[in-house]
Amino acid sequence: MKLDCTVTELAAVIGGHVEGRADRRVRSLAGPAQAGAHDLAVVFRPQTNLSACAAGCLVVGPGSDQVATAERSLIRVDNPEAALDQLAASLGPTQSGPEQGIHPTAVVADSATVHESAAIGAGVFVGEGATLGEGVVLWPGVCVGDDVVMGPGCVLHFRVVVEARCQLGARVELHAGVVVGADGFGYRQESGAHIKSPQVGWVELGDDVEVGANSTIDRGRLSATRIGRGTKIDNGVHVAHNCQVGEDCALAGQVALAGGVTLGDGVLMGGRSGVSDGLTVPDGVVVGGCAVVFSEPAPGQYLLGIPARPHREWKRQVLSLARLPAVIANWKPRATPSEPDSCDP
Repeated sequence: MKLDCTVTELAAVIGGHVEGRADRRVRSLAGPAQAGAHDLAVVFRPQTNLSACAAGCLVVGPGSDQVATAERSLIRVDNPEAALDQLAASLGPTQSGPEQGIHPTAVVADSATVHESAAIGAGVFVGEGATLGEGVVLWPGVCVGDDVVMGPGCVLHFRVVVEARCQLGARVELHAGVVVGADGFGYRQESGAHIKSPQVGWVELGDDVEVGANSTIDRGRLSATRIGRGTKIDNGVHVAHNCQVGEDCALAGQVALAGGVTLGDGVLMGGRSGVSDGLTVPDGVVVGGCAVVFSEPAPGQYLLGIPARPHREWKRQVLSLARLPAVIANWKPRATPSEPDSCDP
């Protein structure tokens, strides 16, 4: 990532204090292991091993024991991760979106309402009765169904599909390939055949929700599937019909929520974890990677394993299993007492 500025200029952008040479020129941003004499590296943790780091400038936190040298300047900040975010934002987007207005190749229904500040890219489709708010950005290939309502500042990237009657709050961002509002997986069986149950609900996404590439959020069968304000969803996540996801949750890659699952506020789910249908996961629960929840946990628990259980219990069981081969190898059957002589009195 190109920078080409002085340490002083960098410090002004991220609000840091310079130690060492302030006029040193920095040309690019790199990781600590790859950085050279003209690079800037950001160190998130004070205990990071920097013995092989050749960066000309380091951004460090208040707990770091690094010192400036003739070969290296420091920028000390309160929060290195936040500083990196500021720096990346100052460099601008890596790819520009569509320009304000409606591209000539876009198809927008006459009954749709599109704010004059919206940017509608090439090949976009907007259905009947849809409402697009102020500053909405639709990248090429986006499809918006009938009667969709989209709040101000929403950004939909390449090939996103939002199906009929779904509702997006303000500043929702959907990355490439996201599908919101596909039919839920609902069937009943008759004589061995799968008969589809009509899926006539919708999806509601709260303000500041972000959904990663190729994730899917199904519409409810009769009512809404909801994602609460500020929730962040990674790539390749599936949220089934009628799920109710609280505020400020975070779902990592390949998480799967079965139909009718409820997540409280602040629930965190690690990669490839899941929740069985109809369960409620209370506020503040952390579900570790690959764990699967089959029963309702207590609020605030940290769960691991299949079936998911409190992490200390899971660790004890795993350690016990690790010792099992040695226990079996050293096991000797208990000697049984000899049978009494039937002639004894």
